[in-house]
Order: sequence, then C-alpha cells, then structure tokens
Amino acid sequence: MCKSLQGRFLFERIRQYGPEEAFETSWRHPITGFEPLPSQGHGQDLHEPEPAYEALSYVWGPPGHNSTAYVKRSSTSNQSASASDIETLPLRLNLATALRHLRKSTTSRTLWIDAICINQEDTVERGIQVQNMGNIYRLAREVIVWLGPEQDNSKLAISTLTHLGCQLERLEDGDRTNPPDCDQPTWSRPSVVLPYDDVTWEAVASLLRRQWFRRLWTWQEVQLASEQSRMYCGHDQIPLRLFKSAVECGANKRELHTPEVLKLFREASKTVDPLLSNPFLTTLLDLNQKECTDDRDRIYGALGMAPPSIASKIIPRYALPVEEVFKEACVIHLQQTRRVEFLNRCDLVGRRIPGPTWVPDWSARMTRDTMWLISSFQASSLSTCSAEVTGDRAAILGVRGVKCGTVQSVTDRAPTQLDGLLPVVRKWECELGSTDVYVTGEHMKDAFIKTICCCYVRDRYPTQLAFPSYDQAKSIYYRSLPADQVGEGPVEAGNIHGPEPDPITFAEVQGRRFITTDSGHIGITPAATRAKDIVCVLLGCPWPMILRPHLPGGFQVVGSTYVHGVMNGESLLGPLPCDWEAQVLTEGPRLYTYVYYDTSTGEVTREDPRLESLPPEWERFEAVRTSTDPLHYGRYRRKDTGEVTNGDPRLLPEQLRQRGVQLDMFPLV
Repeated sequence: MCKSLQGRFLFERIRQYGPEEAFETSWRHPITGFEPLPSQGHGQDLHEPEPAYEALSYVWGPPGHNSTAYVKRSSTSNQSASASDIETLPLRLNLATALRHLRKSTTSRTLWIDAICINQEDTVERGIQVQNMGNIYRLAREVIVWLGPEQDNSKLAISTLTHLGCQLERLEDGDRTNPPDCDQPTWSRPSVVLPYDDVTWEAVASLLRRQWFRRLWTWQEVQLASEQSRMYCGHDQIPLRLFKSAVECGANKRELHTPEVLKLFREASKTVDPLLSNPFLTTLLDLNQKECTDDRDRIYGALGMAPPSIASKIIPRYALPVEEVFKEACVIHLQQTRRVEFLNRCDLVGRRIPGPTWVPDWSARMTRDTMWLISSFQASSLSTCSAEVTGDRAAILGVRGVKCGTVQSVTDRAPTQLDGLLPVVRKWECELGSTDVYVTGEHMKDAFIKTICCCYVRDRYPTQLAFPSYDQAKSIYYRSLPADQVGEGPVEAGNIHGPEPDPITFAEVQGRRFITTDSGHIGITPAATRAKDIVCVLLGCPWPMILRPHLPGGFQVVGSTYVHGVMNGESLLGPLPCDWEAQVLTEGPRLYTYVYYDTSTGEVTREDPRLESLPPEWERFEAVRTSTDPLHYGRYRRKDTGEVTNGDPRLLPEQLRQRGVQLDMFPLV
C-alpha cells in the first residue's frame, strides 16, 4: 500500500515486473469486504479561510502601460457611479490579457494580483508584502496559473498533457506508478516510448518554453498552490495536479523526442514538484536557474518555502546591497541548521558580487547540478559545524576542519562541452606517471576512473538505474580511446556487455581541472584552483573545499572539490573497514540517504562502522525530515537533559581530538 500526493491510498500487487510492464494497481482494498478508503485532499485545510480568493501566478512581461483598467470605488453602486467615482490603473499587456480571459460573464471573482495589490514603487511596502507572499498563495482557494494567450498550437499541447497526466500517479515517497483507471498503464514506465508525432511534440515543447516556466516568483507560487489549482493558456485549461503528473512522466523517461524536449520536461517537473519538506538549501539551489529582475529575490523569493525558523529571521529589505542579503541568509542558515553546506555553492569563477568569498553568489548561474553533488557525499560525516562569524561587518567566517593536503599540480581546464572532453581527460591520466597503487590501496587507474566520474556509478547508487556500473564507466572511457592507447588498462574495449550508458557519466569534469596533492591524492576541482591552494574538510560541510591562503592567517574560498579517498569521512575517521562500502539511497523526491553496506553479509545500516557505540547518555531516534534539516542529518537526544541535535555527538570537536584528529581554525574571508 502506498499513498498518492492527493492523499489517496493505492494498492499495488507485489511481484516482479518487466521494464515495460504495467503495475497492477487498485484504489480498492484487496481483501473482500473492506470498504474503499475515502479520498482525502493532500494538505488541505478542512475549513476554507475567509475571505475566499484566488491568487494569480503570471509573468509581468516587458514594462510599459499597454492597457488601462478602470477601477470603481467599492462603496459606489453600479447605478450611481459617476466619472468622479472611477479611477484608472495602468496594466501591462500580459496582465490585461489574463484578466480579459479569466473574467466571468455573470458572476464576480475575487483575485489577488501582485501588480495591483502591492505598491511596487514603495520598497518598504514591497518588503512587507514579500514577507507575507507565502501565506497569500498558500491560503488561496485556487492559484490560477496564466501561461499566456492561445498560440503555437497550445490547444493541442494542453489536451496532450491532460491525457498524459492521467497515466501516472505520483506517490508521497517520490515514486510513481500507473493509476488503476488509466487507459495507457505502461506509459508511466521510464523505458516505454511516448507515441506522439512531431506536431504534437513541438506543440508541447512550445508551451514548456513559455516565460512562466523560467521566472523565479512563479516557482514559489506554484509550489504553494492547492490541489484545486489550474493552469490556463488562452481559454484552455488543465488541472495543476494533472500537469504535474504529465511533466513527471516525461521527465522520468530515458529518452524523449529530442534531448531539448527531455530537458524542457525535466525543468518543468522541477518547477512544479512539491518539495515543501526538503532542506531549504535545495530551494535556493533550484531558484538559481530562474530569472528575476532583482537579485535580492533569489533569497526573498524563497521565503514562502523557508521553514519558520529561517523565514522569521530574514526581513526583506530592498535597500540592502545584494551581497549583504546573501550573507545574512547564509549566517541565518548556519545558525538554524548547524551546517555550512552553502560553502559548496561558492566558486570564484563567474563570481560577480563583492565581499567575503564564503558567501555564495546566488545570482551567478550554476553550470552543474549542485543539488545532486552536495547530497552525494559526507566528507565530514554527520558532524555539525564549529563556526563563528566575526570581524568588521561580519566579514570573517571561522570554521574548524582538517587540512588534507596542498595542491601540487593543476592541469589545463577541461572543455565546457562533452565534445573533445575524453581526449583531455586521457592526457590527465598520462600525466599521472607510472604509479600503480593509489593512497587508498586500490589500483591508480581505478582511482582515476572513479575520480573523473565523481564516483557516480550504480555500485554506489544502487537505486539509480540510469547510472552505469563501475565496470561500464571504465568501458565507456577506454572504448573511447584509440586501440593503441588502451594498453593494460583495467578493462579492454568491448569487454563489457549490455547497453552502453550515456557519456554524460563524465560530465562533471566539464570546465574543471585535475589536481594532485602532496598527500598523494587526486581530484577534480574548480577552474580557479592553483598550485599551493589547500584541500580541507570542514566540519558540517559535505564536500572538501579548496582554500587559498590570503592575507595574514585568512583563506579565500575557491570552491568545492572531489578528492578521491576523503569523500566518506576518512579525514576524520580513517578508511572504512574491509568489506564495507558507502552507498547513497533514494529517500524521497531529490533526497538521498547515506548508508553503509557490508559486502560480505549484505547488511545495510545508517550507523558508521568506524564509530564506537553512542555514549550511554545519548540515543539516536527517528524523526520526520523538515525543511530546517540539513541535507545529511541524524536525530540524537541526550537522555538526561532532553537536548536534541541533528549531528552525531561522537563527532564534536572535543571527541574528534580525543581520536587524534588535528582540527584547525580556518578564517574564511
């Protein structure tokens, strides 16, 4: 039994299914005599708030007074209205078009529209209203998503997506299946090709290219929308829940009509996917790909999705410099989560804002899926950060951690496109020399392959079926080389059977550099990395960081790095015992759980085998994840005081020092 996002219980027969076989599902209990479970609206309040209203989600469009609205004073009746009782309000063209399409001929409707309800010229009023924006859309009876007027065969696109949305049911655990009453039950399977013609695909693609899907504010508005909400394109409409299912169905396919269409589906799915319990950092990362006029909104536009403990402390102030808004958000995030995960978003390349380098430039467009990267490793295990903000204008972030080595050599930067990538990577391998054994004890060639693919292989991510196995990843690399260059590599070209994975396996090296360190480690680093930079693992930070000595005693943050052999907490706890491996399992929509796998017994546990038992005064307990939690967390409670922490108490600075770990303070500037 599972539960849909609409709150309905769905029953599925448990057995082995083929990759293109429909699941056997039913809304009715499989035992005869049980009454059908009632449908319950997901996340709906039993009592509709008063006054009942609808909130409009739309794109402003280019500036200019393209239309005029005539506003009658509310105290004036229709019969007695005179010219003096009528005022005018300038409207941009897209809003005027929306109002003409949405108005009813016989009844009135109450709409909340930001351009009308907020004085956009008053920055103080705008800041106050922005802080309340989450409640406005959350409490609306319905959010009306206005995509624009009918054009580019949008009628066909809406009807196609409506039918497609009926073929997939989205479940609370992030999984998906086919609903019992659909007419194409196999379409929900990733390997089943959708049978649309070119005209249909182009109609759908044109709809998904509309500006609404690219804007920042619309992302929050649709995330908070009720299940009764609808999308409109001209006079055509689709229930929002069916649109979500439709784009999820397409986004989950291994391939669609073209790579561009697949990308459009995946971006649309991320836009409308409800991730209300996901860590707040994931919200900030998602918004990076969206467009906005004011970069302060990269923080303020996310407040409706922020947990109360964070949202209540960030007061929108549009008079502040952008870098101060970003810094304030980082400090509050640190205080509430006890992590410095935001450091993984820092990168000197493309940075546009002044100020401390430990403050990410949220306005700089990410070129990699940082959300996925950040959640994939635990270089600092489940430690909480030991950090403090000091200095003039709170410009210094002091963080405790371990120095893992100094960068000795740095290669040329890899191409930013896949074309020509692997020959450059082959050059990196040749520059390693003849060393056979890596510092971890494995073959250097194995360590090299794992490094250039950042260990994104199914051996480590067993639930990610689209990932190649490690042997397949090796095969892709060596099969791409001329025969005389394969040599005595770990695998000869053509030795691996089965479908060849997409070369995207090695996409994480795009635009980055390969390094060696004085400790014998190798890694993939930001393009700004130089020789003599240092590699550090900071408490409460999931990836190692490249730091650059700067001024007396300070360090600039260059960016995050993959360094093979320190990604699983080795710098704090040493290597994993023989037969143990770290794995990453799916926890929910775009959430992942770190576990340890005993290859000799098949045991899977969340407890790190390198750690001794918890002290008797502490206990670990299960709790529901909230958006206040960091990406990696555990719940620990001190029995005598009731204190609860989201990090392992065995990894506090004093306990680590007792284990012989040398912790240093790194002042980040």
